[in-house]
Amino acid sequence: MNIAIIALGSRGDVQPYVALGMGLKKSGHNIKILTHQNFKELVNTNGLDFISVGGSVQDIAQGTDMSKLLERGNFLSIISQMKKDAINGALAMAKVGMDACCNVDLIISGVGGLFAGISISEKLDIPFMQAYYIPFTPTKAFPSFLFLKIPFFNNVFFNRFSYFLARQVIWQGYRSADIMARRQVLGLKKASFFGPYKNKYFNQNPVLYGFSPLVISKPSD
Repeated sequence: MNIAIIALGSRGDVQPYVALGMGLKKSGHNIKILTHQNFKELVNTNGLDFISVGGSVQDIAQGTDMSKLLERGNFLSIISQMKKDAINGALAMAKVGMDACCNVDLIISGVGGLFAGISISEKLDIPFMQAYYIPFTPTKAFPSFLFLKIPFFNNVFFNRFSYFLARQVIWQGYRSADIMARRQVLGLKKASFFGPYKNKYFNQNPVLYGFSPLVISKPSD
């Protein structure tokens, strides 16, 4: 099987997916990883095909424009710059993803490349699979990682609700970039205001979690 893994973010975000790719390759699959240019050596030295989606998160965060804004402490300007960077990244990811994934059988991604992966899967009609190293599926067993230390969410009802809130925090920060990528590159209608979480490609396969049940037990629900 030809599999594309979209892994975006810092090294801590990317390395688990390199490990996943190595395991899949040992099982006989052909693996390509779409990630930032600065992870080329990490991917290639582990015997996987590397596809660049552009510069690194560190380059953006430590770039001249962002550094100047951080020095000034202008919150609105910082948010505006982050939005601009997100749009540029989403457009580049969509363009690269269209070319790189046109001949694959499956696209895998976690939170970092989630929305790009779903959109590319939808455009090319390729199966999509979620893979995370943190809990992301709503459950009553425990709250989302964003709300672990807030007592308010420590009960059955609010545990599940915390995942809705976490998903919205992640989605709403990326929504405008997703709209641009879907319209300008992929020729797709914009996703729901609340995100693509009900998209058939998002829900068509089981979710893969990269941690042992000895670390976090599988919830009964």
